[in-house]
Amino acid sequence: MGKLTSFIIIFLIIILIISMSVFGYLLFNFLQKPSQTSVQDTGITQNSSLSPSSQYYPDECRELLPDDYALPDFNNFKSVIQNEQLLKDLPSEGSLKIMFFHFSAGCRRWDKTYTLTKNNIEEKNSNADVDIIILSDYVSQIAPGNICEVIQDARENNDFAQTLNIGRSKFYVRYSGMMKYKECFGF
Repeated sequence: MGKLTSFIIIFLIIILIISMSVFGYLLFNFLQKPSQTSVQDTGITQNSSLSPSSQYYPDECRELLPDDYALPDFNNFKSVIQNEQLLKDLPSEGSLKIMFFHFSAGCRRWDKTYTLTKNNIEEKNSNADVDIIILSDYVSQIAPGNICEVIQDARENNDFAQTLNIGRSKFYVRYSGMMKYKECFGF
């Protein structure tokens, strides 16, 4: 009986250690910020390397060169997005940031930045769970009910990129109700 009791105790200790290791690993992945390998960069055309360190900052030539680009109707974009189901499906603690840009003389120029939260869109640059970067030329194509088609078109033309700013596990838990959009955004 003594050997059997010792065997059971050792077996339970091993199971406890394995369980604690698995729980620690899952907790660590859930709470950590994503590493550079979790950046979902689908690329942007025209000499526009979107490395994590450069994607949010204007090019050095921004102030040096004149820019005659005619901005699209961002008011229409706001009103269309305000009525989209996607905005209603965002989790209450979630947020997406959409950053629009164009190229002028080979330089990337940032046009507008919007932060989307549940039932709300604001023109502001704030921290978000996901950053979406898209060429401003696609704004004029956005109409009620076609946001995913426009995003997929931009992705196919390498005019779209996204960055996940929270851990993957946390993202999948927080945005589990939005998995119907995974093909749209490529999550």
